[in-house]
Amino acid sequence: MTKKKYFLFCPAYPPPFIGGSKVWTYNMVENSNLHFNIITSKLKNKENELDTNNKILRYNQIWDKNKLSPTHFDLAISYLFMTYLLIKVIITNFFDRKNLVIVCGAFTFMNGIIFFLSYIFRIKTIGLGNAEEFTVIIYGQGFKNFLKRIWLKFTHKKSNKFIVVCDYCKDILTNIGLKKDSITVIPSSVNANKISENKKNEVINKLTNKDIDILSVGRLIERKGFHKLIMSIKNLKIKFPKIKLIIVGDGPDLNELIKLIKKNELDQNVEILIDVNDQELSEFYQRTKIFALTSYLTDYGDTEGCPTVFSEASFYSLPLVGGTDSGASTIIKDGINGYVIDCKYIKNIEDKIELLLENSDLRKKLGKEANDRLLKYHTPEITGKQFGELINSI
Repeated sequence: MTKKKYFLFCPAYPPPFIGGSKVWTYNMVENSNLHFNIITSKLKNKENELDTNNKILRYNQIWDKNKLSPTHFDLAISYLFMTYLLIKVIITNFFDRKNLVIVCGAFTFMNGIIFFLSYIFRIKTIGLGNAEEFTVIIYGQGFKNFLKRIWLKFTHKKSNKFIVVCDYCKDILTNIGLKKDSITVIPSSVNANKISENKKNEVINKLTNKDIDILSVGRLIERKGFHKLIMSIKNLKIKFPKIKLIIVGDGPDLNELIKLIKKNELDQNVEILIDVNDQELSEFYQRTKIFALTSYLTDYGDTEGCPTVFSEASFYSLPLVGGTDSGASTIIKDGINGYVIDCKYIKNIEDKIELLLENSDLRKKLGKEANDRLLKYHTPEITGKQFGELINSI
């Protein structure tokens, strides 16, 4: 029996382990028990290469999301070079292409090229999807987004299967014409590089002093809803004068959020921390009562998939608060391990945080359920096995 060959086109394959989509892809691939040829970008910032059984092929010509502002030239070079590598893969494996499987974890436009060319040469492809890469195109205005929508609908239907991180993303792809039974949801899992077996033992009853009321972690951008969360603290402060919110992250909205804190005199209640290492973040989780990521669908279509931080918070048995119009509901079962609310409205955030702050038994109940569900559905071993079995099935 001829052995299958697996290729993954993924411009931003870790390290670094920054960004939920990277961690999601990494956990599935590295725990799939399959051997992949991974086509990705060069390491940056003196990162060390992964210890992996997969073959990682890194190229300077490929742009990734670690670089904040790519020029049109950067993107053009990246797309052309990945297309060249795709054609090379096809030619090299032409007479054995029935055993070739290509997993597409690139950008939407590049994925479309891979789907289209692979369809022509009858090569099996599986797409990876989060949510925001589709919603920005679907809800975006202007002629450019109109053309992108046509390309998206035309090319993505030519994939054999799609693996997505959340039910929300599955609904999006179904609405643009993909067959529902061709889309499988494999949710995000906790980052095994952040939480080792040793850390699991350290977590248990290590810190009983919960001096952080709310913790939020993520890149400081609009769709994460940090400004909404900060404004909820302004009103909650009336009832809870010493309320404490810690935000861990960095990003383009940092200065704007700092100004918002100062303007509303919340310096003693809200703190933003950048450059936090994994050990420090672990301690923050242990000191926290509630985890909240109050994301929402922006006016220009940007939204969340299924953030890995929900899995991390679940590991530490924290009740979760997340937003609608995102993939939060894939991890958060409303009223069971947390709450899924419309975070465009600050009052909704206030009400759930107030409820949880006033009821420690409820926090413990939801937090325990969050941890139980994590260990049952959201470990890297579980998601990796699902990923490997699905790829082998086509």
